[in-house]
Amino acid sequence: MSSFGDFISLSDVCDEATALLIKREVSDGIIAPGYTPGALEILKAKKNGNYNVIEIDPDYEPAQIEKKQIFGITFEQGRNELKIDEAFFDNIAHSHHDHNYVEGVALRETGAEPIQVTPLESFHDGERGQLRGPNTMYLLEGGGVRAAHLGDIGCMPEPSLLERLQGLDAVMLPVGGHYTVGPQEAQAIVEVIRPRVVIPMHYRSERFGFDVIGPVEDFLKICGPWKRYESDSIEINPGMEAHTAVLTYLGE
Repeated sequence: MSSFGDFISLSDVCDEATALLIKREVSDGIIAPGYTPGALEILKAKKNGNYNVIEIDPDYEPAQIEKKQIFGITFEQGRNELKIDEAFFDNIAHSHHDHNYVEGVALRETGAEPIQVTPLESFHDGERGQLRGPNTMYLLEGGGVRAAHLGDIGCMPEPSLLERLQGLDAVMLPVGGHYTVGPQEAQAIVEVIRPRVVIPMHYRSERFGFDVIGPVEDFLKICGPWKRYESDSIEINPGMEAHTAVLTYLGE
């Protein structure tokens, strides 16, 4: 179920349980492939009978190019054909709409040694997931290089996980705080696992990030040697000099 502004969109038939949930939520209408009789009775009574209930044709195929006019200017974009199924969620550390750019990920055949990907289950908060749920870290190994992506880690990983993260050539970890570990907690993790290259993420800059998240500069004050790269990528090789690598993203 998704809510777009004040309209609720369902990808499946609306049943009574869903209708009861929607009944107490503020919205102007709903659009779905169908409704059970009980669900219709519940929704018809919403907003004194003025609630918009729209049934879509499940076989409808929209145009490949979407267009929208704003003040006389026509904007166009290709239709989103992304297939969302169980496999879609297999290698996502933590699903958040503002930093989960799956469309930007591509697997390419390069002829190089395959990369072994090992998921490591952890927590999004310091209360064993009771506040923000679970988090999956990923250990990446191949070509003589070991790296890890810590996702939205919210606390110091358990000892068994810290042991798995020893000897990394690179680690990507959040440093902004509030929703994840902050600068001090991130540095504490670094001091335990001692990776060669630290790539900070999930922080605020002038063009991205929520106000409650700290800037990367807070982490740089305590992390030791660091270097800013004029690129949004970095090549990791065994034996690199230990430092924090701050990448530069489009528009910074």
